[in-house]
Amino acid sequence: MNIKQRKLGFLSSYKTFVIVTILIVIQVAIIKLSNLQTCHNNDIFSSQTKEDLNHNTDVAFKIQKAGVPGRFNYTDLESINPRGFPIWPREFPCYKPDLGWYLTKVVRSPASEGFLFVKEMKTGSSTVTGITLRIAQRIAQRTSQRFKMCKSRFDHSMAGDLKYYKRDKKRSFLWTVIREPNRRATSQFFHFEVSREKVEPSDKNFREYLSHPVFTDYYLRSLATGGYNPEKGNHLSAVKRIMKDYDFIGITERMDESLVVLAMILDLELTDILYLSAKGNGGFDDGRFEETCVYIVPAYISPTMETFFRENDIWKNRTKGDHLLYKVVHRSLDMTIDALGREKVMEKLTIFKELRQLVESECKDKVIYPCDAGGRRRRKAAGCLWNDSGCGNKCLDNA
Repeated sequence: MNIKQRKLGFLSSYKTFVIVTILIVIQVAIIKLSNLQTCHNNDIFSSQTKEDLNHNTDVAFKIQKAGVPGRFNYTDLESINPRGFPIWPREFPCYKPDLGWYLTKVVRSPASEGFLFVKEMKTGSSTVTGITLRIAQRIAQRTSQRFKMCKSRFDHSMAGDLKYYKRDKKRSFLWTVIREPNRRATSQFFHFEVSREKVEPSDKNFREYLSHPVFTDYYLRSLATGGYNPEKGNHLSAVKRIMKDYDFIGITERMDESLVVLAMILDLELTDILYLSAKGNGGFDDGRFEETCVYIVPAYISPTMETFFRENDIWKNRTKGDHLLYKVVHRSLDMTIDALGREKVMEKLTIFKELRQLVESECKDKVIYPCDAGGRRRRKAAGCLWNDSGCGNKCLDNA
């Protein structure tokens, strides 16, 4: 074999080696891509879902800041089989209100019909109470009822105590709004302990406060229509039941988005769900605590408490049901938006935000709240539908 033949043989072998190598690389790439796609499809919060989840919000950032456990049992979430909230198939459940409907003993009494809002602590629920009453009032007026307010429930009470397991599902609409559990607990500590009781907001005091049994799956105990015992109940079954029993559940961190979806489900006008915030960090509460206006100290989570929320196994176990419900509701809200038509929902959301900006500029300085800017309690708050909820209602109509 001469030199030329040997060179040709070498080149031929080299070409074969290169071709084989390229084929192997391509095959490996295909396998990796296939595996990646499989993981993508099996992950209940895929990149597309995360994009949807964060639409017009910064939910992921807020969840991370609140210290939600980084690893989540996706099997639990998949077993719940989240569903979109269906469009209400009947006329709005507007019935004659109870005599003295505004009295605490009445709004905390059982009801089997009407517009039923379960008010959860520190979820923006005072504001949503105002929205509930505004809807109930405007529907009664628009449908020419002989009464000025549709029957409703809207104060702090457990769904089980209100016997909602006995409600007539054809004559009642049951709904609520929930907030990321760790942020809700933080807000509760700063509102009731730091602001009202003047407790020092130290990490030690915060952790001690969180040891109270009320924080053990708070949502499950409060929202379960038939009651829930954390020591004996199954959190998966409880979450499934809640998702089945409620006609709609909104998310505090996605408040405007949730309200627009609620309006579309119930065929309401966007002006029905307009609102002005009832409370806020750096403002005053409703003045009912010891007949005094209490300054609401802005809540925050220290780095140490962020670590606690993220890594403390005892806390995570005590709140696993609440965190599961929160994630399921996020998923269900997205599914509802997709069913209604995401583009259509976003168009309405844009309009609603413009209306909100309008009423804020028009009404903010005209509303008379129970407590003034200086912390002085007024004898009567003009224009509030109930306590510090639904204030400025007439201004919202005129704007």
